[in-house]
Amino acid sequence: MDNVSKTKRTRLTPCTCQSVTLSSTQTKSKSVSAGLFIQQAKIRERDRIAQELHDGIVQQLVAAEIFVQNLDRSNNENLRHELLELRGMLRHIGNEVRDISHNLSSSNITENHLGHLIGKLISQVNETSNIRFLADVSIRGEFPVSEQIKTHLYRTIQELVTNVIRHSKASQAVVAIRQSNQKLQVIVSDNGQGLSEKSRQSPGIGLDNIKRRIDLIKGNISFDNKPTGGLQVSIEVPLYETNPALTPTQ
Repeated sequence: MDNVSKTKRTRLTPCTCQSVTLSSTQTKSKSVSAGLFIQQAKIRERDRIAQELHDGIVQQLVAAEIFVQNLDRSNNENLRHELLELRGMLRHIGNEVRDISHNLSSSNITENHLGHLIGKLISQVNETSNIRFLADVSIRGEFPVSEQIKTHLYRTIQELVTNVIRHSKASQAVVAIRQSNQKLQVIVSDNGQGLSEKSRQSPGIGLDNIKRRIDLIKGNISFDNKPTGGLQVSIEVPLYETNPALTPTQ
């Protein structure tokens, strides 16, 4: 009887291990699915906001500029000068809103290669920021990356550039993209105050989103304070994504 019991217990052990492994796989699968659902919801919301900006605010600004143009018939030189300045301000605001709308739209990413997107992003921030940004893209043309990798990388670089503007207290920053073997390397560095230990221990939503994006495309990311001052963020991702479960997300 004891031998029979031992045999039964021995046979049950592999089933138990299989069950635990299956449960772990299912948990990971559910976690990835939940992450993708959230990201896809963000795509739809960004596209909706982009459309609202273009169809609503931009059109109103155009109408306001035309209205001011029609007022610019006065013989009062001072008034005409002020109206001219106002027209310039309205045109500038309209252009900025168009840029925001364009950057939010998912089609902006899918229809352009990564080098072009980064170049345009750097040009835009240099027009409005006191920090001098440089783009160092060593490979011209399209990178051999999937749409989801390109999308996550671009959104990540956007977030990192915004962080430099808001928090770094830097005067210069560089966004570099290089290809090495079967991997793509992205480096965003500045000459500012670096990352504090408090921020490293308790990262905000922005840094969490960045790490989540890089995890989704099976990449690695590091945040290192440079000996000469400033922060260097290094990202490395595979050129080809082999996981068919991942779909392009914004």
